[in-house]
Amino acid sequence: MNQKVNKKHEILKASMKIFALKGYHNTKIEDIAIEAGIGKGTVYQYFESKIQLFEEMVLYYIESYKEEIVEIIDENISLEEKLLKVANKNSKHVAEHFDMAEKIDVRENIISNEMKSKMLRKKEEIFSILECAIDQAIENGEVRNDLDKEVVISTFFGAVNVYCAGRYQRNNTMKAYVDPTPVVMFLMRALNK
Repeated sequence: MNQKVNKKHEILKASMKIFALKGYHNTKIEDIAIEAGIGKGTVYQYFESKIQLFEEMVLYYIESYKEEIVEIIDENISLEEKLLKVANKNSKHVAEHFDMAEKIDVRENIISNEMKSKMLRKKEEIFSILECAIDQAIENGEVRNDLDKEVVISTFFGAVNVYCAGRYQRNNTMKAYVDPTPVVMFLMRALNK
C-alpha cells in the first residue's frame, strides 16, 4: 500500500475512534488529526470537510466489514459454521461501534441521500455474498431448498444485531463480547429440513 493510501486509512481509522467517542457534532478535525498523529492541515489534504471525512469513514468501515465477510464465506466450512463466524464478527463490530451508533442520531440527516444510496448498495453486496453461501448450502443439502434467502439474511442480521445490542445495553458491557451462538442455533433449526 503506498504512503498516501496508508495515510488516508490512518485518518479514517482515527476518525472512527473519535466520532465514536465524541459523536459527529462534538468532533473537530483537530481531534482526528491528533489521534492520527498528524497535523490538522494534513487531514484537509485528504478530505475537504468533516462531512466528507465522516461519509468516507462510513464507506471504509462497510467495505472493511464486507471483506471480512467474504473471507469467512470463502472458507470450506458448513453454512452453520459460516453463520457463526459472521455472527461473531458482527457481535464484535456491534461492541466496537455501539457508542458511535448511539451518539449519531439518524434523524439529524448528517448523511446525504447519495451516501445513503451508496450504503444501501454496500448492504446489498453483503446480502448477495450471503445469498451465495445459502445457495451452496441448499446445493449441498445442508438446508431446505424452499428458503426465501432475503428473509433468512434479514432475519439473521436483525436477530444478531438486536440480541447483541440488547445485551450490551442491559449489562452495560460495552466493548465486551456477547456470544451470538444462541441466535444462530435458533435460525439453523428453522433452516434445516
